[in-house]
Amino acid sequence: MLLKADNIWKKFDGPDILSGINMSADSGDTIAITGPSGCGKSTFLNILGGLDTPDIGEVIFNDINITLLDSDDSAKFRRGNIGFIFQDHFLLPQLSAKENILLPQINLPVTADINRLLEKVGIFDRCDAMPTQLSGGERQRTAIARAIVNQPGLLLCDEPTGNLDEENGQKVMSLLLDLAKDLKMIIIMVTHNIEFANLFSKRYFLKHGKLIQQ
Repeated sequence: MLLKADNIWKKFDGPDILSGINMSADSGDTIAITGPSGCGKSTFLNILGGLDTPDIGEVIFNDINITLLDSDDSAKFRRGNIGFIFQDHFLLPQLSAKENILLPQINLPVTADINRLLEKVGIFDRCDAMPTQLSGGERQRTAIARAIVNQPGLLLCDEPTGNLDEENGQKVMSLLLDLAKDLKMIIIMVTHNIEFANLFSKRYFLKHGKLIQQ
């Protein structure tokens, strides 16, 4: 078992948004989380990735309790172990696709086979293009490559197809599933798209603070 969320509670103003959530995942698992807007899906994803901390509970990844790390150690751990993909690609407009992908390796030895990675995500012939010259699907595939350039064991995706048309959304889904298989990483995706969620090996529904496996 590589990832375990144990008794996660999180409260904002008003009722608890997360109420005693438990979840575990092994290498290669693909997990989709659906639920109504505002139910805490993104909050839970941020807790799993060490961007937020629970009020109660802990997240263990590769035998490290990431909820106990201070901000500096948490940032270092995320950089080497966790990738993030969001609805918006957040590419730097002044950098080419390839330069954006290599950002997480600044001040680190370049260990990734960047050409192989570019081929894997389908933008090898577009690597020198600027973000404004890329299509929406190409920008999101660039963001995916950036998220996995450090070969993380966990990839967290928050509505990764939310800004894409159906065709490009399907391409992104196929790519994510291929990555989980080829790289043996855990992929956890928050989405409103039930069709895409059904492609994943495990599916959960989050409502009223409870995570229910479907």
